[in-house]
Amino acid sequence: DKAATKNSIVPKEDLVTHSVLFRAPYAIEIMDAETSDGAKMNLKLLVTVQAENVERMLFKTPDWLANLTARVTDVTAKYMRSQTSVDFRNDNVGKTNELSLKIMELNTNPPSTDPQSLRSLVGVSIVSADFLDYDMTGGLAEAAEKTAKAQLEGEADIKAAELAATVLAKSTDA
Repeated sequence: DKAATKNSIVPKEDLVTHSVLFRAPYAIEIMDAETSDGAKMNLKLLVTVQAENVERMLFKTPDWLANLTARVTDVTAKYMRSQTSVDFRNDNVGKTNELSLKIMELNTNPPSTDPQSLRSLVGVSIVSADFLDYDMTGGLAEAAEKTAKAQLEGEADIKAAELAATVLAKSTDA
């Protein structure tokens, strides 16, 4: 009531609700995702979803959360197979990375096996997909760790050599 002098709660006359806002975060853990160099990783993601079509989400999809999780897992597995363990670890500086962006594409660009987006399939859209953490598993974890460390040390050695060459060139010019 705009003319009221203090706030009050007034019940609706009509009991029908024409809209529902549902937004919730879901933790998804993907076990043993394999990279192109054979390393296996356990990944932890936080995917926040929002209802776009509540009728489809609750009544026309047997288990919308299982469908969503399966699609996120599929995208993640394909992404991991396209990355080496070193490339993957270098891309994971913050919460949002290339994997997060691939998951967000499920809203508009579904997997090639299914021509429908998440909205039309299960009635939800992904609001955010945050990468939380990973850990390496299996026998290749130690080997991949050594490979990554050697690559990073090699890059540092190259930068040091380039700097030394620049200093030497300047000394020679002087």
